[in-house]
Amino acid sequence: MANRVTFLVDGFNLHYSLLEAKSLLGIARLRWLNVDALLRSYLSVFGPEAVLEEIHFFSAIPSFRQQRDSRGVHAHETHLEALRGAGIHLHIATFKRKDLTCPYCGKTIQRHEEKESDVALGVKAVELLHLRACDTLVIVSGDTDFAPALRTAKRLFPKVEVCVAFPHARFNAELQQIADFSFRIRAARYADHQFPDPVWLPDGRVLTRPPGW
Repeated sequence: MANRVTFLVDGFNLHYSLLEAKSLLGIARLRWLNVDALLRSYLSVFGPEAVLEEIHFFSAIPSFRQQRDSRGVHAHETHLEALRGAGIHLHIATFKRKDLTCPYCGKTIQRHEEKESDVALGVKAVELLHLRACDTLVIVSGDTDFAPALRTAKRLFPKVEVCVAFPHARFNAELQQIADFSFRIRAARYADHQFPDPVWLPDGRVLTRPPGW
């Protein structure tokens, strides 16, 4: 019987992992990552019967930077389109403006925070398990915020294997203890699984690798 494996990817955790991998490997461009190919390359760790069921990718577009960094925002959007073209399910949240007041000078500054994607990932995990949509669920992140979702998943659905894949330099001992199984994604795998340039989408559109990606 096939072992249906579904991955839930914390896009921001993976993003910062890629930045650290660039420094480690001395490679200028790594962000044009083919997440589908990368995760497929790890299916064998789940046994010979493992098959990829779905990949869900959680991120947000920093549209508040549009005026001062339109090229950066467009690059992010282009990569998300490439992921969608590879068959990945995208879950895109938004950044919320937060006004902070200095307790010493009283000056107010603006910050933007993205919080919804973590919650969305946790909810999707429980939804998939409730629907029995997979036999193995893998969270790709090293963020401690997912510890409650992992504990809940294991308590409510003990027959499903709940795993964690740690992006490079994102190991988390607490998540490792909770999960049924865990492994680390090697930095070199990022370099081995880049999208081609250009990418041809199923609808005929062509995506060009953004500068610096």
